[in-house]
Amino acid sequence: MALGCNPLTNNNYNNNNSLNIKGDYPVGITNVIFTLTEGCDNTSSTFNFQIEVLDTVPITFDCVKTFPQMTDNLTAIDNVNDHFIVLGNCEEGLIITGSFSMFNVNDTIRNIFCVLIN
Repeated sequence: MALGCNPLTNNNYNNNNSLNIKGDYPVGITNVIFTLTEGCDNTSSTFNFQIEVLDTVPITFDCVKTFPQMTDNLTAIDNVNDHFIVLGNCEEGLIITGSFSMFNVNDTIRNIFCVLIN
């Protein structure tokens, strides 16, 4: 490296002109490449490495016993999402949908009308 030439740094993780690659990484392997470029004659050196993130916390489901609140007009609304809790760790793309029906994922609300109960 020649005297008076400022080296330029870059990384492919956040395209930041620094060696700072702090951040959130997805589950799996992320390849990172640091590039150092000599400011005077544009010669480059690279350093490649991998960051591996493991999800070691299993996804669990807990059932919750609920008692819907009765309103002043003697009705209650029961939401299926009040009946379970999903616990996990890094599953970003995970979508869990609760339903009262095995055949209709949109069946999530029950309206209870006391006048219909005998």
